[in-house]
Order: sequence, then structure tokens, then C-alpha cells
Amino acid sequence: MADVKVMIVSSMMTRAVLDSIADALSNRGLSVAVSGDAAAEITGVDCVIFHGTGLDMPNLTRRLEAQGPDRPAVIVWLSEPLPPDGTTRAMMGIGRALSPARFPARWVQPFLHGTSRPILKSLLLFQNHEIGDVNTSLFRYCIDNLIWLERGRDKKWLDLVAASTHHKHCQLQEYGFRSVFLPVGQQEVLGRDLGTPKDIDVLFIGSLKSVRRRRSLEHLRTELEALGHSLHVPSGRVYGEDRVTLVNRAKIMLHVQQFPSDTPWIRWLIASANGAVMASEPLVDPYPLIPDKDYLSAPLDRLAEHIHQLLSDEARLRDMLRSCRNTIENHMTLDISADRLASEIFALVDARKTSLNYRGP
Repeated sequence: MADVKVMIVSSMMTRAVLDSIADALSNRGLSVAVSGDAAAEITGVDCVIFHGTGLDMPNLTRRLEAQGPDRPAVIVWLSEPLPPDGTTRAMMGIGRALSPARFPARWVQPFLHGTSRPILKSLLLFQNHEIGDVNTSLFRYCIDNLIWLERGRDKKWLDLVAASTHHKHCQLQEYGFRSVFLPVGQQEVLGRDLGTPKDIDVLFIGSLKSVRRRRSLEHLRTELEALGHSLHVPSGRVYGEDRVTLVNRAKIMLHVQQFPSDTPWIRWLIASANGAVMASEPLVDPYPLIPDKDYLSAPLDRLAEHIHQLLSDEARLRDMLRSCRNTIENHMTLDISADRLASEIFALVDARKTSLNYRGP
């Protein structure tokens, strides 16, 4: 096939990660460029990859819809959550009817969010025992992610959704999308084991916007300190070499759920690359990792106790880190994901060119 031009458009991942993905695809015979939404120029592009969620990329969405059948192939590499398991038909129906993702005009968004918020908030009061402690804004965001995907499918500009977790892949198939499981994948930019002394027992890096997460971390801090261990939570965001240095100092890196139906595997990749073991609440779908072999898994009310036991067993810490790295190496590297993604791109572009060239009898 002639030179295949690919445009990766993202508003979420750091540029270093996007460039790493672009390099991996370039090494597989593709011509790849990286752009933000406003600057994305897709004329002459064979395949567009939305990286993250298209909710933050309205300009590209409108351009694709305006191009009609001459559009490029489109893949959404979805790293953001979908509606949680247990969501009722009533909640989905209201969410769909009042989702701004169905409408291109930006002025509609605040109006629809304001209209749907009190209704969804009331429904969540009765549903949180089934779907977890999810606030209205997060639930609204999850609904909008799905509605935007459905918009792409119904308007026939979306060809494939690559899901960052296996559970999300299964959800997408249930919703009727063509989907593949495609984690972002372990890569050099996420860090390296420096072999430095580990003076932090437990480390948490992540957003503190969730009330549940903040309360959980304070509860864990109290319990861990009572057991003689420290919990370090940076006051701001940590990236690049600062993050590499910080995670290398930690024995255990912590995952406290912000959204129960979705798992940020990137946290596991960062931890293992920098020599830390992951500890987490139980995950809804841990595949391909194995709980209590590749990482520590325990309910929140017993997590501090299990962390204490793990910190007291250096051999088990080493074995768990080694096992996690082996599983990631076999299932979740950027090379594995790039091989699958490149194959899908070539197939989609070839199918689209064949379809456009066919004029019928």
C-alpha cells in the first residue's frame, strides 16, 4: 500500500506519550503526525485517531461530519470511562435525551447540563448502591462519552473503538460497537528503575477532585500511620523526570478508585517501570493482570492491613513486582498495542479506498 498518513489528535495525554505512540506507528510503515483539536488538519489524511475522548475535540468532530463519505478512516482510542455497570434504563434514557454530545452547538452544553443535573442527581441517590459512589458530574461525563461514540456510529464516521481496558472493550461490544482491547502500553517515557533507596512506604499520585477518594486517602493515612507506615500524596501534579524520581522512592504505589467500572492501567505501568508494587481496591475486571500475584488487592477497609503485611515481606514485594512486569511485558507493551493498531489502520484504510473506488455495475 502507498504511504498511509495518520493523524493522532488528543487533548489529554502528555506530548511525550503521544510522540512515543507516533514513533511506534512510524516504525511500522505509517506516516504519523500529532495534533491538538484546534490545529488538526485532516485534508489528505488516511486515518484519524482520537486519543482519549472526542468530547474535548468538537472541531475535529464537526470536520469529519462535514466531509461525508470522503472522510478518512476514524479510530477512537478510548481511555475515558463509560456508564457504570448497573445503570438503569431510566438513567440512560434521560442521559441520552439531554446529552450535549448529541448537538454540535457549544451554547447548548451548559443548558442541557443544567437541565439534566437535578434529575440525574435524584436518580443517583437511589442507584449508587448498585453503581458505586459516583457523583452527578462524573456520571454525566460517562454518559456523554457514550453518546458521542453513538453519534459517530449513527452518522457513519466512526469505524473502530480501541478500548484501554478489557472491561470497557466488553461494554462497547454490548453497546454494538466494533471494538478491540488496546491498552496504551508500557513505554520508555513512563520511567525506569533507578535502583535508588526507597524512603516512601506508600505513594499516591492522581486527581483529588473526588470526595470519596480524598476521604479514602485520609482514612488510609490514619490506618497506615497507626501501623508505622507513611503515605505520601503530592500537593500538585507530578510529571516527567520528577515523577520518575518520586515513584522510584516508593515501595508501594496506591490506587484508590475514582470510578469503579474503569481502571487507569497507566498507573500500573508507571509503578512497575519505576520499581514500585501496586496496591488497589478490587477491580471490576483486572485482565490481564492477576490480583495478589501481579499486584496487591484488598477491600478499602482492609487495605492498610494488607499493605502492612506486604511491606513486612521483602521477598513477596520483589516477587510481586517481577510478576507484574512479566505480565505487562507479555500483554501490555506499546509494541504489542502498536502492532495491533497498525494492522487495524492498514485494514481500515484499504477497505475505505476499495469502497470509494467501487462504482458499481
